Amino acid sequence: NGDASKLRVLGRVSAQGKSTCYLNIHQSMQYMLAVNYWDAKVNLMQLDAQGNISGVREINMQPGASYVENNRPTREEHWQYRQRWPHSHCIVTEPYTSRLHFVSDLGLDKVFVYRVDMVAGAMRLRA
Repeated sequence: NGDASKLRVLGRVSAQGKSTCYLNIHQSMQYMLAVNYWDAKVNLMQLDAQGNISGVREINMQPGASYVENNRPTREEHWQYRQRWPHSHCIVTEPYTSRLHFVSDLGLDKVFVYRVDMVAGAMRLRA
């Protein structure tokens, strides 16, 4: 509409996780990375030429995240024992080559390193 100061909804796509808390658009504008706090899923979403999300390309679960899917902890259990399983809460891209993405995790007190293969549209845990 010509007014660049206003946000507008382009579409809606499920992040296929619980409590999506951080989004990071890759500098290539081809992908968006998302992290989900509750179930520690790290997702790679493909963007079309207009910047719309065309779908979830890949879902990675942090080590130990299967606890949430297998046991379905309550909110009370979460608050009492939240350090027992992973809770990803941020994904930041390194600024030099934009190849590595750092995911901080509250529950495990670790930073994980992912790399995106731009050709294959895949994301792999590296460290």
